[in-house]
Amino acid sequence: MVSIMGNKIPKIRRIIFFTSLSIAFIIICAAIISVFTAGGKTIFYIKPNEFHPLRNPLMGYAATNHISGSDLVYVEVTWAELEPSEGVYDFKGINAKYELNLLKLAGKRIVFRFLSDRPGDTEHMDIPLWLYEQIDGEYYDNEYGKGFSPDYDNIKLMKHHENAIKALSDEYGSDNFFAYIEIGSVGHNGSFETSDEISAGIDKYILENYVEDYINNFKHSILLTPGYSYFTEEYGLGEYNPNIEDGFSDFSDNKCFGAHILKESTDYSGLINGNHLSYIVSDFSLPEETYENVGYLLKVTEAYAESDRTTGELTVSMTFSSEGAAAFPADWEPVLYIVNSRGKTLVKFPLNLPLNSIEPGKTAEVKKTINLAAFSNEYTFRLCVGVQDPITDKPCVAFAMDGEISENIFNFGSVNM
Repeated sequence: MVSIMGNKIPKIRRIIFFTSLSIAFIIICAAIISVFTAGGKTIFYIKPNEFHPLRNPLMGYAATNHISGSDLVYVEVTWAELEPSEGVYDFKGINAKYELNLLKLAGKRIVFRFLSDRPGDTEHMDIPLWLYEQIDGEYYDNEYGKGFSPDYDNIKLMKHHENAIKALSDEYGSDNFFAYIEIGSVGHNGSFETSDEISAGIDKYILENYVEDYINNFKHSILLTPGYSYFTEEYGLGEYNPNIEDGFSDFSDNKCFGAHILKESTDYSGLINGNHLSYIVSDFSLPEETYENVGYLLKVTEAYAESDRTTGELTVSMTFSSEGAAAFPADWEPVLYIVNSRGKTLVKFPLNLPLNSIEPGKTAEVKKTINLAAFSNEYTFRLCVGVQDPITDKPCVAFAMDGEISENIFNFGSVNM
């Protein structure tokens, strides 16, 4: 690279120390404790920070009423709502009732459950009348409430279910707007269970037919089943609990877990701590401290850069740390931003590190080599990191670290070329 004056820079490999260009730049770069050259590298030491973002995408409070301001919104739709006539799906009505188009524009995501049987206070059924006329089933009035339980072994029911899930996927499955899908097609409230007087138990191979409909159609969503370890082990699915007070069947650091809180309580911390929850669904707001042990926590803990003036190449290495209760739930990748001293992003590069591959308490290192020869008129390059929302293409994750130079873009070092 050449200087602005046109004088050639000596063609030797050298490492340039972290340089402050202005008081504002010093403040922005306060995340760095020290910078020094060791073994041919400029090493940035990142200041520890106890900041814990309570609101981040794909984690925390999933409100049943989106007015709460939460980033996740819980929506459940019955089969009767979805398909009032055979083969006719009322997406217009569903979108209007749950304001799904507005929620997507607002950058929110959905925790979704599709129900065949939602017990209530009055006699009713949650499958459409046309389907009721084709299959067997039983009305019930028991400890769950009142409703109608279809015969889940019925071949016609399975086929219509396959069609319904395919239609849902065609409408909502092209991206991860439906971030989490709680597979709830079978049993009271989708619990995979019915009361003893209805059935002695639903065979796992019958359940498998319903679960595979979701697996085959929703490629961008995180799928969870209600506490059935066979599916978490055999298919690697997550788990949700319709009532957090009932506990979970099995916990694993690399799976997603969600829970529903059905009644207000002064303290749920004993049920939440250590359970790797990614989200909590509730009809009411909970104290913010409830979510301190929910969701992921990401930061950059170490970084170094190596520059070569003869080629214009810059090699950057970063160590990402996952320190929250849960792993990052999706395969989104962090992005390296190269920003000039005036705050303009010159280039950005995905780092090919699926964030869901980092288990809680673990770290992962990633290295990227970039050619900056095209920016010969620039001298100082800030090194920044962020995570871009695949729907909005905007930085969306608050890292637990200092150095935020713009919304959700964090500076961790600087080099001169």
